[in-house]
Amino acid sequence: MRSIPFVHVIAMTVLAACAGSDRPPVEEPMSSEETAEQPVEETQPTETPPAPETPPAPEPKTLSEDLDGDGTPEAISLTGTDLKIGDAAVALPADKLAGKALEIKIIDLASKDKARELVVVDPGTEDDATWFIVTWAKGKAGEPVEVAVGSEPTIKGDGSLTIVSSNCGETTTTTWKLSKGKLTSGKPKKKGKHDPAKCAG
Repeated sequence: MRSIPFVHVIAMTVLAACAGSDRPPVEEPMSSEETAEQPVEETQPTETPPAPETPPAPEPKTLSEDLDGDGTPEAISLTGTDLKIGDAAVALPADKLAGKALEIKIIDLASKDKARELVVVDPGTEDDATWFIVTWAKGKAGEPVEVAVGSEPTIKGDGSLTIVSSNCGETTTTTWKLSKGKLTSGKPKKKGKHDPAKCAG
């Protein structure tokens, strides 16, 4: 058997070592110094949306009037739908009146007695006003009575409040009566006939 020269064995070993391998070269991990040199991505701060503006509190409306005729005026205040007579709070229907431009005023339904009545006015739209009438006696307020007055009602001073409304040729008259501190509505009286041709177009 023929022997292979030693030089040939070395050459074959070198060639085998130089033959390319299919596996990719393994990357060595970066040193701590190289890691520190890598640029750091800046995180943009998240913008906080501005808080919604709180609407200003409504300005209180105030009156100083003698409601029960004892010679001492009562301090009356209306802030939003919070009505107070002296230290007494009066419950108004906040679900109906919240956010509306309310006013307060004094009326005298019965001139023979010494008392007068407080009115919270919801002006509504044109000829669509609503009154909330509050009586006051012996340091207590009566339950607010809701009265759809339309435009300005008639007050004669005899304990009555009369409302006249017209609708397409038909006139409705409703009279409210004050008796013993309570305001009640009479039966509406109608006059004329409803005619669509007379409706405002």
